[in-house]
Amino acid sequence: IIIGVGAVIALMLIGAGVQAYVTDQFAGLGANLLIVIPGSLSGVQQGEFGGLELLTMSDAQAIGDPLNVPNVVAVAPFFARTGTASRGDKSVSIDINATTPEFTNVRSWQPTQGSFFTQEDVDTRGRVVAIGSETYKKLFEPGEYPIDQTVNINNVIFRVIGVMESKGSAGPSGSQDQSVFVPLSTAQDRLFGSKTVGGDYNVSTIYTSVDTAENMPTAQEDIAKILRERRNIQYLDSDNFSVISQNDVLGVLDGVLNALTIFLGAIAG
Repeated sequence: IIIGVGAVIALMLIGAGVQAYVTDQFAGLGANLLIVIPGSLSGVQQGEFGGLELLTMSDAQAIGDPLNVPNVVAVAPFFARTGTASRGDKSVSIDINATTPEFTNVRSWQPTQGSFFTQEDVDTRGRVVAIGSETYKKLFEPGEYPIDQTVNINNVIFRVIGVMESKGSAGPSGSQDQSVFVPLSTAQDRLFGSKTVGGDYNVSTIYTSVDTAENMPTAQEDIAKILRERRNIQYLDSDNFSVISQNDVLGVLDGVLNALTIFLGAIAG
C-alpha cells in the first residue's frame, strides 16, 4: 500500500512540476511567444537536423506583414553561432547572437547598461555589440564602464553599446549570458557569410509575439499558411518547418509522462 500510494503521489508531483517548469520557461522567453524553426517538430525530437531548409529574413518579413498574420505584433529573426570574444589579454568563448532590434521586446530581454542596437545599425551593417552579463565579467574589470569600449569578435572589432540583463544557464556555451548580440546584417556579412543563393540572409529561428493569448492558435495557423505558400508546399505534403507554442512543448512532454504513468502504474498495481 505504501509503495502504491507513493508511486501515484510521485506521478502527480512530477506531472505538475514539469508543466510548471515549461510554463515558467516560456514566460521567461517572452509574452505570447511563438517560435518558428526549420524542420518538423517530430523530426527535431528524433534528432533530424541535417539537410534542413533554413528560414530567411524574407520569411520573417512575410510573417510580420499584418496582411498575412494580423495577430502578430512583433517579429525577431535570429541566427546564432559560437565564436570568441577578446579584449587585451582576456578571451572567452561565446554565443554570437545575430538578430534585429525587436528581439528585446519579443524575448523580454533588455540591457541593464547602455542600449541595444537600432534599425539604423542593421541598415548600415554597424559594428556595434550588446554583450551578455557573463561576457562583461570575463572581459572587463569589476565596475569598469564598458560603453564605447571595443571588443574583438572573431577578429572583427566591435564597439560595445550595451550590457544585457542576466538570464541564467542554457545555450551551447552553457550560459545564455556568455554571449554577444550583433545586428543580423553585420553578422551575416562580416562574421558568418551565411546567405541564400538569392542573397537573402539565413536565420535559424524566428521569434514572434502575438497580441493576446487567445489569438495564439489563429496566429499559429496563419504563420503556417504563409510559410507553406512561400515554400510551395502542396496540400498533402508535410511541413518542413514548425511553429511551436508552449502547448506544443507540453504535448511532447505528455508523451514522456504517459510512459512514466504506465511504469509507475505498474509499480502501484
